[in-house]
Amino acid sequence: MDIERLLLVEDNEVVAHAIQEALIERGIDVHLVHTGRESIGKLIHCEAQAVIIDLTLPDIDGLDIAEIIRRNWSDIPIILTSGYCEPAGAGALLNDGRTAFLQKPFEVDVLLAMIRARLLKPLNATVTHRPSPSAPADHRAR
Repeated sequence: MDIERLLLVEDNEVVAHAIQEALIERGIDVHLVHTGRESIGKLIHCEAQAVIIDLTLPDIDGLDIAEIIRRNWSDIPIILTSGYCEPAGAGALLNDGRTAFLQKPFEVDVLLAMIRARLLKPLNATVTHRPSPSAPADHRAR
């Protein structure tokens, strides 16, 4: 399956632009935001096929964002990234078949392979819900 649109949630501008450039070179439209609060609003409007989330953001923990996304968009693959080891509290999220963890630094082709694999997996959830743009987003601060 071809990936056309991604949402990248990364607060480090150097890392964000490096990932964005590499994905654009591969023909992927990348919607970039630098905070967790921006991510939910952008996801509602950009119709991304997958989301890449840095775990350590300045306003909302990346795991919290992933949980909000998973509750509202059960079909979207989520790749959690960090320069640290896999997060301790991510067990249930990582077992849903649509979410994965990738430690930085990583090769963009590995990232894309992980996303493609999750796009092809059958859903564990039976209902997919996409909130309307006017739906309030659940924002939990860290």
